[in-house]
Amino acid sequence: MARKTIITILVLAAALALLYWYQQSRDDAGNADAAALSISVFNQTKNQDGLAVTANPQDVLVYTLTVENPSNEAISGYVVETSIDDLSELATLTDAAGANYNAATNALMWTPLDVPAEDTIQKQFSVRIKDSLPAGSDLLMTASFGNDIAVTVSNGTAAAPVPTPNPGIAPSYEAPTTGPSLWFAVLLALSFTVGIVLYRAARSIKA
Repeated sequence: MARKTIITILVLAAALALLYWYQQSRDDAGNADAAALSISVFNQTKNQDGLAVTANPQDVLVYTLTVENPSNEAISGYVVETSIDDLSELATLTDAAGANYNAATNALMWTPLDVPAEDTIQKQFSVRIKDSLPAGSDLLMTASFGNDIAVTVSNGTAAAPVPTPNPGIAPSYEAPTTGPSLWFAVLLALSFTVGIVLYRAARSIKA
């Protein structure tokens, strides 16, 4: 009788433990579903918001993934994961910041982390725009993590601004000085005149 009682108690304890584990799993899943996700991008080369400027070959873009836990309970073992499939067409991954690369899904996945109650965690990765962009591309790099963002890419490079002259003010021009100077011409004429006078005076004396 005592043996049966012990077995019954052990079975009930195991059932309660299993029920508790199941309920905790559901609570964690519920909290994870309540997490607010967002993604942003920064053009490090141009030092501007990546959505506000057009990216060019060799530009480095830094993507930031944010997980916010608005609840009053911590989220245990949250897995941050995002696809870089569309980014790979026009850019090359340069820094995964500790993420594992899943070749089957072309995605980055980080080690599970706890998200404290009413707090956030962030993960970043960087890509570099390829030197040569494929023909026929839509020249858009889209990424999703809660929200969707799209970076515009261009083959060209920004041209340096050309200075515009101030309207109404004509540029000054100074003609270059060419030929003999004025003093040289005066001296030459004077010498010629003196020469003629002396020549005539000499002829007058001989006569």
